[in-house]
Amino acid sequence: MFQVGFALDAGVTPEEILGLLVALNPTVGNVRIVSAAAEIAFALGIELDADQG
Repeated sequence: MFQVGFALDAGVTPEEILGLLVALNPTVGNVRIVSAAAEIAFALGIELDADQG
């Protein structure tokens, strides 16, 4: 997701990106947020472990 890279280059922090997801949740819904969150985490270099629990 090159948009995340552009945002980081412009000075946006990962916390601000997370805040945007939280703010958009009531508008776009959980399904779209969860779908986007996995790709954004990958773009930020955050490794998600499906076996974690």
